[in-house]
Amino acid sequence: MRLLALLALAALAGCTVPAVPLSGQVVTLADVVAGTFVGGRDKLGTGGVAVLVHNVTVHVVRNEEDGDWHLGAGDATKDPFIMEIVPRDQGNLSKPPVGPRLAVLGVPFCDRAHQAEDWHGFTCWELHPVLAWQREP
Repeated sequence: MRLLALLALAALAGCTVPAVPLSGQVVTLADVVAGTFVGGRDKLGTGGVAVLVHNVTVHVVRNEEDGDWHLGAGDATKDPFIMEIVPRDQGNLSKPPVGPRLAVLGVPFCDRAHQAEDWHGFTCWELHPVLAWQREP
C-alpha cells in the first residue's frame, strides 16, 4: 500500500520519480537471482514483493514490441540483468539514463523463456515491472 501511495504522489506532482525517498527491502541483483523473494505471478508484479536495488547502472534502454521499455543493467553483484518498465507505468516514469548510478524499485519476476540466454544473464530473474527509479548521489 505504501508503494501505491508513493506512485500516486509522483503522478500528482508530475514527477518522473517519487518525490519522497524510494522504500522497499534493500537487496542486490544477486539476491534477486537467488530467488529468495516472492516474485510476481505475472509481468505486472501481481502478488510479488517490491525490492529496492542501489548502485544500478543501466547499459542500454530499448523499446520492445510489447510496449515495454527494456533495460539492460547491472550492479556490482550481477551484470547483465534485465529490468522492464511496462506501459502502465510509463506515464509516471521516464526512461532511465544510461550511465549514472540509480536506485531501482521493482518486483522480481521469473521469465523462464529467457533463462538460458546470455543477454539475460543465464537466469530467469528480472525486475518486471520497475515501479520507480531515481539517480543516486
